[in-house]
Amino acid sequence: MPLVARAQDDYNVRYRDIKDCYDHTQYSEQDGDRYNPTIAGVASFLVPGLGQCYCEEWGRGLGLLGASAGLALLGTAEASLMFYGATVNSEYYRKHGTADPVSSRIVGVSFAAALVTLAGATALSIWNIFDAIRVAEVKNMYYQDVERQPEIALAPAIGLDPALQPSLGFSLKVSF
Repeated sequence: MPLVARAQDDYNVRYRDIKDCYDHTQYSEQDGDRYNPTIAGVASFLVPGLGQCYCEEWGRGLGLLGASAGLALLGTAEASLMFYGATVNSEYYRKHGTADPVSSRIVGVSFAAALVTLAGATALSIWNIFDAIRVAEVKNMYYQDVERQPEIALAPAIGLDPALQPSLGFSLKVSF
């Protein structure tokens, strides 16, 4: 009975509290798992952080969504600055036949910054998908442990004692 009460008390366990207790590579799917790691990964692929929200890790999921949105806004600003610099440069080029040095620097710096932002956004997106899968697996492992019911088994046993005398009896197996 205490095991059932514990499962109800710990219904909304946080990933950060249990992540060090479980190795997600040891996860094996069982009937009745609360979270499907495949659904979590696909959800995070479609919308960053959605897989974490699916696993009831709302702060983690919304944080990843905010970080992805911030990187998207930063990339948009950098691209706008790059195209603005290219536009200014083309007007100067039409008038003078050479590129404006300031506009050329703006385009170059904006392009480099946009590449760095794109690399960061890509890395965050990939990490986000694997993190959602890991969160689902670890939380499933925790709930598998908590919801496991104790078993008591009594079975007949036949064996030999150290004096090579046959013995007949029962063995008791308790697992929890």
